[in-house]
Amino acid sequence: MSNPLALTTQISKLITQVTSSIGHLCNLHFYQGNRNSNKVLLEIYNFRDRVFLFLYDLKTKFKFNKKLCAVQQISKQPKIHFFYISCGKDFKYLFISLRSLEKLNLGCRGNIYLYIDKKDHLSNEHIKKLKKEFIWNMVIRKTKYKLSWGGAKLLISELVAFREILTEINQNDYVAKIDSDVLFISDRIFKEVIKGESEAIGQRKKEGFMEGGSYFLKASLISKIVILRIYKLVKQTNQMDGSRLWGHQISKCPEDRAISMLVRQSGGKMLLSNFRAEFTKKEFIEKDLEGYSIIHFSKWCRLRKEDMTEIWRRLYPEENVL
Repeated sequence: MSNPLALTTQISKLITQVTSSIGHLCNLHFYQGNRNSNKVLLEIYNFRDRVFLFLYDLKTKFKFNKKLCAVQQISKQPKIHFFYISCGKDFKYLFISLRSLEKLNLGCRGNIYLYIDKKDHLSNEHIKKLKKEFIWNMVIRKTKYKLSWGGAKLLISELVAFREILTEINQNDYVAKIDSDVLFISDRIFKEVIKGESEAIGQRKKEGFMEGGSYFLKASLISKIVILRIYKLVKQTNQMDGSRLWGHQISKCPEDRAISMLVRQSGGKMLLSNFRAEFTKKEFIEKDLEGYSIIHFSKWCRLRKEDMTEIWRRLYPEENVL
C-alpha cells in the first residue's frame, strides 16, 4: 500500500496544477467579459483550499498527532525568536524592520527566522546584505506554498514554519510572528512577554482577536496548536460575523483570526494588549509614542506601507538605511 503521507503530497501538487490551469483558462478564454467570472474563480479556489485543508489534517493525523512536537529543554533565560513572513519586493521594509529591532538591543532576542514567499524569494544580493549587516543567528527559508493575503495556503505555510522552528528552540521560549512592515520603537512589550504568564500575546482587534502584524506565542503552546485539525476551524472562522466581508470564502480566511481561534481551541492563555501606535502620517509630528512598542504600516492601521521609510527617517535622521 502507498505511503499516505507521500500520497497527500502528490494530491496537493495535482490540485495546485489543475486549479491554476483552470483559473488561467477562465481568465484568458471562457469567461472574458462575463460578470460572473470572478464568482467562478472564487469557487474554484475555494474548492482547492478546502482540499488543502483536508489533506493538511490528514497529514497531521498520520505524522504529528502521535509525535511529540514540543521542545523538552527549559532555559533559565527565555528567548524571543522572531519569525517573519516576507517576499523579495518587500525587502526594503524587511530591512528597516530588522534595523529597528537591532536598535532595541534586546537581551532576550533569539534567532531570526525569515520565511520568504516561494514565488518571490530574496535575491543573492539581498541575502548577502542581510548577512553582512546583521551579525545574528539568522535562518532564511522558503515558505511551503506561494502566498497571498490570506487563505489556506498562508495558514498552512505558517503552521509548517512553526513546526520547523519548534525543533530549534526551548520549551519556555517565545516566537514573535512579525510582518515585514512593522517598525519597533521600544522594548516595552518584550519585557511584558518575558515577565508575564500568558502563552499568547497580541495587539487587540475590535473583534477580540490578535492582530496579525505582530503577536507572540510560547513554544509550549505552539506544540499544541500545530497538531490541531484546521478544516472545521477555518469554516467556523469564516462564518463569524466579523468575516462577512470576505464572503465566507476559505481562500480569503483572515490568518490572524484563524491563529487566535487555534490558541483558544488549544486552551492557551491569551493576553490582548495595546502596544501598537496608531496614527496617520500627518498626525505623526504631534503623536506621543511613549508606551507603545511598534508601528504597523498597514491600511488597517491608518498608515501605508510606503510611509515606513519616511517615518523611519524622521525617527532616526542620522541613519541611511538603504
